[in-house]
Amino acid sequence: MADLWVLSKPSRQISIDKQHVPADVHDLYQELSLISHMVGLIPKAVVERFRQLPNTTIHAFQVDTSCNTDVTVLHNQVTRVVSISIDANTCFADEHSEPSWNYKVHTPLLELALSGIPEVGEFNITRASPCPIFVKLEQDKHQREVQIDTVFMQSKLVDYSINIKPEPDTPFAHFIHDVVATQEPGLRTLMPTMYVPVRLRPQAIVIETKVDKSPTDPLLQLYTWARATCIRLQQLMLLNTADIITQPLLQAVGHDWKLWFARDTASHIDLYGPVAIGSTKTVLGTYKLVRSLRALGWWAAGPYRQWFEAEVLGIS
Repeated sequence: MADLWVLSKPSRQISIDKQHVPADVHDLYQELSLISHMVGLIPKAVVERFRQLPNTTIHAFQVDTSCNTDVTVLHNQVTRVVSISIDANTCFADEHSEPSWNYKVHTPLLELALSGIPEVGEFNITRASPCPIFVKLEQDKHQREVQIDTVFMQSKLVDYSINIKPEPDTPFAHFIHDVVATQEPGLRTLMPTMYVPVRLRPQAIVIETKVDKSPTDPLLQLYTWARATCIRLQQLMLLNTADIITQPLLQAVGHDWKLWFARDTASHIDLYGPVAIGSTKTVLGTYKLVRSLRALGWWAAGPYRQWFEAEVLGIS
């Protein structure tokens, strides 16, 4: 991260609280804060499942008495959460590799969190390279050549993205097709990558995962992808002067998940955070993480999709 300050639009990390959060994700941040503090976290119908866990105390403020989700569904969720936490602790204890964590823990976790959210899903994009044009060399404000290799920047991959999955033969899908069809060959994509599974599916959130003892900083990869996404969206928006929507960025290091918000400004890409959203170390922490990821999924289906339709696709 220290090497990137010379770019014409470097990153700038900003501590986040309710007074310092981008306006377009303020409501999302508030919802995640309630989840983080476990306010109304556990539906009453399954609270006894959590009280039976070792070393777990449930307080009245943590119980949701208004949840109307089917009881069978709620119990199935808890069963899957327990399984995911067990697998995560096995991966940690046995020092599994990052691909093993992704297969055994992260993919089931994301599938559970996003289930039932219409037209939203997760994609493993571990092998999806950003297009070189979106991570090209820049000059700094003094017009000196920046000594950062494009190949190095292009290697900063991320592991997952959460995307809108338009139903085929819908107006939304047709608008996407028409916008992408106008792009130059090799750039017929909505995203900073030509990877086919996500090329026509608007990207709302990206995720980088690391094992606990990883020597590299996940924020470098998240920043690189966020910056490339901003460049791509600016190109697609053409003469539209609207601001690019704030991008949620997720990092998972071992058990612990943290959230950053990336905001594009005239001089920097501001990174607000980090916000701890859960941990797979315990069942309760895993359940909190599922709820946090689910809130992000609904944000993708609502505010993010509405912004993308209006500002990128021009749907009024």
